[in-house]
Amino acid sequence: MCTPTDIIGGVLQAGRLVTKSVSDYSNLKANSEYRTQVALNNAKIAQNEALKQKQIGIEKSRLEKISSMQDVAKLQAKSAASNFDTNSKTSKYNYQDVLNSAQLQSKYIQKEYGLRANEYFNQANSYINQAKDYNRQYKNSLKKFAFNVLDDSAQVAKSWYGIYQGEQRGGL
Repeated sequence: MCTPTDIIGGVLQAGRLVTKSVSDYSNLKANSEYRTQVALNNAKIAQNEALKQKQIGIEKSRLEKISSMQDVAKLQAKSAASNFDTNSKTSKYNYQDVLNSAQLQSKYIQKEYGLRANEYFNQANSYINQAKDYNRQYKNSLKKFAFNVLDDSAQVAKSWYGIYQGEQRGGL
């Protein structure tokens, strides 16, 4: 026969399972959302840094070109002050050498900062993949969680059914 204690015990067990399930789900969801958001924020920071590095490279390259133009102007001024022909082929070759050297240096600077930017872009992609992985883990955990809740519910139902069966047998 089913006693009030059996009924109360069954209700308490069911209540504990429901409370634990809701708490576990809330913790799982909050943890997953937090980790995913952190990874996405890190990806955005890395992308911004990549763009910043590209821009720094462009600016330093531009400054290198400006500096070379200033060097050519200084070279022309020195040549003129020394009474050299600033339009001679030799002078023009010297100017061109300075400009070519600056052009190479400018390309090197841009390449260097481009490589830095690519490292940050790769890091951003890694963070994005990490966020996707966290999301995938959450979904898999959610499935496991759902199966555990179903299993717990089945155990409660089985327990209640056993109490019910006991009543039926006792009542015969």
